[in-house]
Amino acid sequence: MFPQAKIRKSSGWAGFEPTVILDANDPLFKEVGKRYIEAYTKEFGTDHLYLCDTFNEMRPQLNPETKFEELKALGEAVYKTILAGDPNGIWVMQGWLFLNDKEFWGEKEAASMLSSIPNDRMIIFDLGAEIYEAWRNQPAMREKQWIWCTLHNFGQNTTLFGDLNHYANAPIAALNDPSHGNMAGMGTTPEGIEQNAVVYELVTDTMWRTKPLDVRDWVKDYARQRYGSDDWAVKDAWLALYNGYYKEGGSPFVYTRRPSLGGGLEAMEGFGKNKMLTEKFLGLAGNLSTNPAYLHDLVDVEKRFLQSVGSLLLDRVYEAHDAGDKAKTAQAVKDYLELLDDLDLLLSTRPEFRLSRWTDAARAWGTTPAEKRQFDQNARLQITVWGNKYLYDYAAKEWSGLTSGFYRGRWEHLFDAMAQPKFDGNKLYGDLEQWELDWCLKLPKFPDRRPADTAATAKALFEKYREIAIPKGDAGIAVGCKVTDSGHIESSHYSSLIVDGIPYGDYWSAFPYPQWVQIDLGKTRKVNSVHVFPYYAEPRYYQYTVEVSLDGSEWKVVGDMSMNTKQATRKGDRFTFEPIEARYIRVNMNLNSANPGVHLHEVRVFEAK
Repeated sequence: MFPQAKIRKSSGWAGFEPTVILDANDPLFKEVGKRYIEAYTKEFGTDHLYLCDTFNEMRPQLNPETKFEELKALGEAVYKTILAGDPNGIWVMQGWLFLNDKEFWGEKEAASMLSSIPNDRMIIFDLGAEIYEAWRNQPAMREKQWIWCTLHNFGQNTTLFGDLNHYANAPIAALNDPSHGNMAGMGTTPEGIEQNAVVYELVTDTMWRTKPLDVRDWVKDYARQRYGSDDWAVKDAWLALYNGYYKEGGSPFVYTRRPSLGGGLEAMEGFGKNKMLTEKFLGLAGNLSTNPAYLHDLVDVEKRFLQSVGSLLLDRVYEAHDAGDKAKTAQAVKDYLELLDDLDLLLSTRPEFRLSRWTDAARAWGTTPAEKRQFDQNARLQITVWGNKYLYDYAAKEWSGLTSGFYRGRWEHLFDAMAQPKFDGNKLYGDLEQWELDWCLKLPKFPDRRPADTAATAKALFEKYREIAIPKGDAGIAVGCKVTDSGHIESSHYSSLIVDGIPYGDYWSAFPYPQWVQIDLGKTRKVNSVHVFPYYAEPRYYQYTVEVSLDGSEWKVVGDMSMNTKQATRKGDRFTFEPIEARYIRVNMNLNSANPGVHLHEVRVFEAK
């Protein structure tokens, strides 16, 4: 309709093809924006606040020679478009771009885009300030009104996590910092709130304070308010929960991820803690067996215990399969699938943990059978496949129906593939992609069980699995040692993660290969084994070498995977050699078959006995 309009091509996003956007300096941009604001105001009225995100996870496609002029003109054009629709308009913008693409948005780039907007006519959300405080690194942002925001949750994942100490202190520190500029308030910006209610209670409580609170005292008071009970056992259980899950980040358990030859190791670190917490919460059932908040929390806690059990049972599947014992493998597979059914049973006792609640709500918005079907499909896509082959499981949920339907079905695919004469991880992933899409679009039925008694079900399942044997693990002598590297990506992928004692979850990441990472044992030790855990959650292989040194100058190769083409698994690669005096351990990551980055979960070093 407007062939003369100036169109820009955006950068691609998360595997999606680039789209096109109307240039903000084209006269049509101002006209469309003006009409939009007028139509919006007519329908809803206005508080004069208008959200406009120009480059949310999309890098501006600009001429390097005129980059700063173009950014300045773009910011001015957006602001004037808002004024055209509402002379009292205030531009509201997420500050996520300053965190998400720190490489592009330097101080000068940000200042150029923001320079044409009066300071009192703009509000910027420091969207994930607990991850990265953009306001401290962008002087131009501090000049505008800005809000310290807690993001906490991506995809509304339902695992238990959140650093309460940080939420109680960091925004207060910003408030009391004389350099905070035009800090206008505090906010929350999660991608879903129906999980970890304690996090959002604390964050919103903090907004009314000027001094940090004592988190332990606050947690005890929160427990009393949540259950309406002043019983010390209630406070004790919540203090244990705080110490167990709410001092750190978290990630979904292995059963909710697309299956591969990974998994099983999670339980070695968490089983004892999860068992203890479940016992404490089951002990509260006598006085709280009809309290809905307590029953919700009981399921939330015990699901972690059952997930730990599942990881142990999954490890048995891999051990039996690796040993070539078909009978043991078949029994281990049976046990693991039964555990998923039991976990589904527990989740089904509470409506907030049922997939049917989600799909029924989606279908309710449809006015025709075709609409109801489409809304059901979209609801399933959002929590599984999400958008494309790069974002599957982004919004994973620990829900009944999803566990016994979608997740169980995927694991059955893996076990069938493992039973073949030759396991093909790439073929498995291709088959799973199609199966997952069919599950969303063809709307197969899923179990929707609803036993009435949450506490009784939780108690019975705990008794069933409480005595399961857990293997002993040895984290070696490198845990907590000083680590250096040739580079790393993002604040969440530091090389120190390779010596945290946990060979799963977080990992060191660097780009592009080759890259190296080096451990300083602190003093000379006689070592005879190094265990390397490359990233393994998706089909790929790594090529690398392991070296040891006494002085950091002369190196001896003790592990050579430079020609490796074997797929990485959760077991990693253990290298054993004649005892040698060494202080430094270096892993040289030379190739990743899947992409240009390199990744390590853990490097364990063992002393000769």
